[in-house]
Order: sequence, then structure tokens, then C-alpha cells
Amino acid sequence: MDVAVKTASETVTRAVQMNRSPAPEHHTVYANNSRIVSNFFDARIIFGEVTEATAEYVNVLDKATVVLSLENLKSLHHLIGAQLDQYESRFGAIRKEPGK
Repeated sequence: MDVAVKTASETVTRAVQMNRSPAPEHHTVYANNSRIVSNFFDARIIFGEVTEATAEYVNVLDKATVVLSLENLKSLHHLIGAQLDQYESRFGAIRKEPGK
């Protein structure tokens, strides 16, 4: 991971090792639906699972909400974009959402 370190005269970016481990309350959630809502201070990503879909309606069971600072959301945006680019260069284009 690269971090920016600010000194009095410049900003230096350097690599640092990041060690990750799961917290006791960590869990994995399956989601095939998501939405993002934001305000001036933060953003919420709501992950859900479509439980039923017809021509008239879609039922979504919200499973988890992640609250992020806008700075962290922008960082996540870049990480997701890079991951998708890498995936598509290996396996081809991901199909678009129906109706889009």
C-alpha cells in the first residue's frame, strides 16, 4: 500500500506493508444488489440480495450497510475500477445490467 507523508516542504509517497486480520465480528455477506446514498459528510453503501423479481416489482433484502468517508469512497472507486479493468482484460467484458 502506498501512503502519502507530508513534510513541511513536500509530500512523499512511499510503500508500506499492510497486515490484515479479521475482527471477531467480521462476516461475509452475499449481495447481488447495491445502492449508494451520500450527504456532505459521508456515504453509505447498502448491500442486498434480490429475493424475488417480476415484471412489476423487485424485492430486495438489505443485508449490510457500510458507511465511508467520501475520501475513502473515492479511494474505493479507484480500487474497484482497477480490479474491473484487470478482470475484463483477462476474461472479457462483463455483461451489462439488464435494461441498461
